[in-house]
Amino acid sequence: MYSVVRENFYDSGKLSRADKEMKEFHSIHAAQPGYRGNIVVDLGGGHMLIVTLWESGSTAHPAREALEPDIQRLLVPLMTKPSHLVGSRRVVVNDVSQLRYQRLKRRPGWVVGCRTRPRRPRAYAFN
Repeated sequence: MYSVVRENFYDSGKLSRADKEMKEFHSIHAAQPGYRGNIVVDLGGGHMLIVTLWESGSTAHPAREALEPDIQRLLVPLMTKPSHLVGSRRVVVNDVSQLRYQRLKRRPGWVVGCRTRPRRPRAYAFN
């Protein structure tokens, strides 16, 4: 697994009114080959730390290039300054997936690795 860690700085007022744009971007982002998920930490005042997980670096880099027009259209207008790449490297520990696996394993009627119920739509919650 591969991670890309970015620091984004949003205008809080614009961000609070941008649910539609954020959901659209997340949908496009999540549809990229190799995408494994996001962890978004709200550090306050529009400052966000984003950890994006990818299958590998060879899927992360082309996805970034493919996403650039959508980033410019949907995210950049909400930002107070350009996104800052903190770093991107191989993930050495990921117990988030393991915790989810253990939680699913304990649910009666659930088969691990196979969803028996429809997926709920993902949404950003910034407040």
